[in-house]
Amino acid sequence: MLQTLNAAGSTIVMVTHSAAHADYAGRIVNMLDGRILQERRRAA
Repeated sequence: MLQTLNAAGSTIVMVTHSAAHADYAGRIVNMLDGRILQERRRAA
């Protein structure tokens, strides 16, 4: 459902500790104590 909404133009923000769930995202931002440690985008 979230992928369908995103494909229709909605921005989805998902917060998770699960790498398996994060793998569905097109962009992953890893944070620690409010600071960005790493940002990566999935190839289209």
